[in-house]
Amino acid sequence: MQIINILILLINSYCFFPLIFINTNAKEVIIKNDDNFPYLFDILNDYQIENELILNFVDTYYNMELLNVYTLDVTMISNISLIGNINGTIFDYGKKYKGTFQIIINKENTLKIQNIIFENFYTQDVVHCIKINAKVPNFKIIISNCTLRNNDHSFFAFDLDYPQQVENDFHILFSNCNFYKNIGRIIETHHHEEYKYVDIYNSAVLKLNHCNFTDNHGVLYSHNSKFIVENCM
Repeated sequence: MQIINILILLINSYCFFPLIFINTNAKEVIIKNDDNFPYLFDILNDYQIENELILNFVDTYYNMELLNVYTLDVTMISNISLIGNINGTIFDYGKKYKGTFQIIINKENTLKIQNIIFENFYTQDVVHCIKINAKVPNFKIIISNCTLRNNDHSFFAFDLDYPQQVENDFHILFSNCNFYKNIGRIIETHHHEEYKYVDIYNSAVLKLNHCNFTDNHGVLYSHNSKFIVENCM
């Protein structure tokens, strides 16, 4: 009986505790579709450390319906990186909206999203797939080598709510990303400083670099922010 209890404990531990690598600079977690992916909300909120949390999505496909929460609410207390495999990792919403990200940035942190393919997001509600609320000016969001395809609703929303005037080369960067057959605003910004200074647009800069847009409807929306488009098609 004691041996059976030990085996059950080991099985439960395997199901609930992800594979973690820790060094002085970052905590790295391997996310598997058939293992710890349903607990992504808990991992994002419980495993942040002072410097950086790196989540490696090593599988090629993740079904967002498997998540144990509808909304991934995250307040960043460290840098966070969401990294798919080199060939692209699919986040499939299945024409639903379970698994939306609601991220708050209260500190001068960096959010990176890399090698992720977001597809089949749909809702009739006023819900964005990824909504980020930045309350400090010296933050960075870097989205690289990602693809949005076949989404039927507004996708990225950046809510910029800080009073300081800070001029950066960029606050939000999309680099080498592809956008195919999306309906609704792919990217929108809302900067809540209402004309309090002349250079308001320089305090909220979104840059698109080497991105491809094919057969989309709605595309971009800017409120009191600057969009820089470089080498895009």
